[in-house]
Amino acid sequence: MCVALACLPACTDDRAGMNGDGGGETGGDGDGGGDGDGDGDGDDDFGVDFDVRESVEQLHVWHTEPGDALELEDPEGQIIASVETDVQGSHIFRGLAPGDGYILRNLTTNEETTPLTVMSWDNSQPGDDFYTGQTLQPGFNYIKTRDGTLLSAYVQLPGPVEDGPYPTLVNYSGYEPSRPGGPLSVGDFDIQSLCPNYPVLCDAPNHPSGIIGGVMGFATVGVNMRGTGCSEGAYDYFEDLQLLDGYDIIETVAAQDWVKDNHVGMAGLSYPGISQIFVASTQPPSLAAITPLSVIADINGTLVPGGILNDGFAISWADRVLSGAGPYGQGWEQDMIDAGDPECAEHQLLHSQAVDIIQKAYDNPYYDPAVADPLNLNLLAPDVNVPVFLSGAWQDEQTGPNFASLLDKFNLSPLTRFSVFNGVHPDGYTPFMLTEWFAFLSFYVANEVPEIPPDIRFLAPFLFESQFGEALELPPDRFADYPDVESARAAFEAEPIGRAIFEVGAAEGESPGLPVPAWETSFDTWPPESQVARRWYLHEDGVLRDDAPTVTNSASQYIHQPEEGQKTNLGSG
Repeated sequence: MCVALACLPACTDDRAGMNGDGGGETGGDGDGGGDGDGDGDGDDDFGVDFDVRESVEQLHVWHTEPGDALELEDPEGQIIASVETDVQGSHIFRGLAPGDGYILRNLTTNEETTPLTVMSWDNSQPGDDFYTGQTLQPGFNYIKTRDGTLLSAYVQLPGPVEDGPYPTLVNYSGYEPSRPGGPLSVGDFDIQSLCPNYPVLCDAPNHPSGIIGGVMGFATVGVNMRGTGCSEGAYDYFEDLQLLDGYDIIETVAAQDWVKDNHVGMAGLSYPGISQIFVASTQPPSLAAITPLSVIADINGTLVPGGILNDGFAISWADRVLSGAGPYGQGWEQDMIDAGDPECAEHQLLHSQAVDIIQKAYDNPYYDPAVADPLNLNLLAPDVNVPVFLSGAWQDEQTGPNFASLLDKFNLSPLTRFSVFNGVHPDGYTPFMLTEWFAFLSFYVANEVPEIPPDIRFLAPFLFESQFGEALELPPDRFADYPDVESARAAFEAEPIGRAIFEVGAAEGESPGLPVPAWETSFDTWPPESQVARRWYLHEDGVLRDDAPTVTNSASQYIHQPEEGQKTNLGSG
């Protein structure tokens, strides 16, 4: 799961031009490479024996000796930074003003670079050939981003390449979505018997949306954010480069021959749900739709709910992610290297430059717009111009209920569908949600009538039993009887924008706590027009009433229990 812990400098450049019409010269020849020869792999020496990468508001340095003294001169000839390289001989200069003519000196070895370029958000935009020139195959890959950084990606197809093209979903996070897959285990069920028709069951990606999407007929691509897993670079929480990387991922994946209609959707719950809104705000032209589940809306809701620093779940989550973003921090990197992938080893050299997002949280106890606005999804959602399917639980023990502030923010989206319910963090993957999620993706990514395969309906109870302790069936398909996708989609679009689902876990005839709702209603606007605010008071007899108590000694009291705030369940969110 994710919590917005990091705080970024305010963006210094206008973010317009991200719909594919930006141009700028980068990397020396305009292909977005990011090093002097334009290929982005750091192999231009810039006149020195160590590696340098030109990036967006950054410069990356690696392959020096640990502790080497570096000095950076700006285009005006002023020394703006003097640092020592880290224990791996690396350093990243961040927050640099875009421009030409930076000079980097290694004072220890008496070396000086030729003039360097720091790119801006706008002029970093590559041409289309940057994306169409990359080829991704089933299995493990690297995707090159505009500054030359390579991101590890795992591609899983629902059938042979030659049987495509396939509707495609992207999962993007700092977890392990690009870690190579393996056979899925479902109790005593013989998964092998279904693998010929559903290859994903014997090559299951390391993200739930990849498994679910795969059995539903989607190709899936799991991509590790820069500075995590086998991806190059250094980690920070949704810095500008992560958003631009997301744009580049979407355009590169969509350009593949095995992608249906050369557009893709995004999928994922929590961290890879939140990333979808960040990426969609950059308006990649090949993005078809997003499905963010169990997300936050801004940093306050989870990091400082009620103005109090959440040093339970929020800080423990940040520590988990930050530890995983260190060199070899996720564990599987060494497996890849041992299997013959030298790139993964090379990519660890900048991981030690990860930003300490926990310290940032403590350094910024209050909402500073210059720091927090770039991370506030309430401010980014209005830029999302594709269909949106979003769900959230009011009792979400990890991300909290503040997702609801997003529901009236997707002003540019041509279609929105929201589901709100009582429940916990992973409930976006419960049966009552999955059929609607699948219908949405079928209409706006696959361009097909949604119909769950019979084999998957047969398998689903076994999967749900392994997760929830009891076999549950998927709800019936709602659109299978329509003659074509156009009429089915018209029926879907005529429905209300949202579902309000009640008493999940208390359905009559079901075991208490089982994720089955008792009833639901719908709404056409958010907030619903019928909504009426009411104030309730706790009275001396312990009962809530809408009249104010008349006695001075009511039953209301607050007892602070700090140890309760340390209880959390990171789970697999």
